[in-house]
Amino acid sequence: MKKKNGSKQRQRMQIEENFINTKNSKLGISLEYANSKSPERYDNLLLVAAMILFVLWCLGYASSQLGQARLLQANTEKKRNVLSFIYIGREVVDDYRYCPDEPLLSYIYSQLSALAIRHEDL
Repeated sequence: MKKKNGSKQRQRMQIEENFINTKNSKLGISLEYANSKSPERYDNLLLVAAMILFVLWCLGYASSQLGQARLLQANTEKKRNVLSFIYIGREVVDDYRYCPDEPLLSYIYSQLSALAIRHEDL
């Protein structure tokens, strides 16, 4: 029971981090500056934000799998990733050193397919 609660807490914290990534201008996509008064417009903005975050997550995941994320984090931590996939994706999307080529895009697609198969219950 305790282990199950720990995984629920971990999942909750990941969701919380994703909300921060959505709103924050420094770490995310600046939805805090939307100033929308209409709930319908805000819903649309959240949908667009979700799509953007998914693309950034995909880029970050692929970069992490290829070992490129290590170049972005402090040299003191070598055994685990300390940066979120979304943050990594946001950093690599603007950096010419990480420009995706055709083999990388194929790799991303294959990794997403494998990830979707592993998480069918989502």
